[in-house]
Amino acid sequence: NGIQIYTNTRVLGFDGTDTVHGIRTSRGHFSIDMALVNMGSIPQTELGRGVLNIGPQGAYRVDDFQQTNLPNVYAAGDCAMVYNNAIEDYEYVSLASNAIRSGIIAALNIAGFSTPNHGSQASSGLSIYDMKLLTTGISVQAAQNRGMDVKWVDIDEQKYPHDLESHNPKIHMRLVYKTSDRSLIGAQIASTADCSGIIHTLSLAIQTHMTIDALAWQDIFVMPEISGTNLLRKAALMAL
Repeated sequence: NGIQIYTNTRVLGFDGTDTVHGIRTSRGHFSIDMALVNMGSIPQTELGRGVLNIGPQGAYRVDDFQQTNLPNVYAAGDCAMVYNNAIEDYEYVSLASNAIRSGIIAALNIAGFSTPNHGSQASSGLSIYDMKLLTTGISVQAAQNRGMDVKWVDIDEQKYPHDLESHNPKIHMRLVYKTSDRSLIGAQIASTADCSGIIHTLSLAIQTHMTIDALAWQDIFVMPEISGTNLLRKAALMAL
């Protein structure tokens, strides 16, 4: 689609008053019609600062029941930390799915229904034109940055058996797992096909600390004309 990508490039400034028409970078000047700026997110914790415990990324520390260090104070949403099953530790993960789920869990616990939060895999996705990019858990680079010893398998496969569909999109998938106990900790998928069902399954696998060996033999629904081929089994077998 004619998109040019520049990595390791610093934005130095924008040109324009009422509207932006240029951007100045470490690689030079570019004429533009629009600028989309991703600034990240900062947890809003001013209300409890100095009273409630706050983590290294500025969010409230909570337990499995969304409770803070004060027994009658709960925190939920984008101001609270969440347990990341992929790294087996609490961190700040700003996602709507986490915010909604933690809010419901906090409300249930406040109402007297003991309900734990089973954590997050930070699953998310992005659609760029026809390409759908999906992720759950952590990537190889993120794992290595944390000092984790990991292995991975890559698979490039068409979704359907060759003789079933005239339109047969290719799926690029990576599974990341620990070297020590071979438990799954991450997966990434890129395809023009809808692979949300696959990423849901892999998210649950990470949450339950399933090994890549066990994934190979799970009873996963396969009806080639609907689900396509069993890419999860093929990828997992590559790691055996």
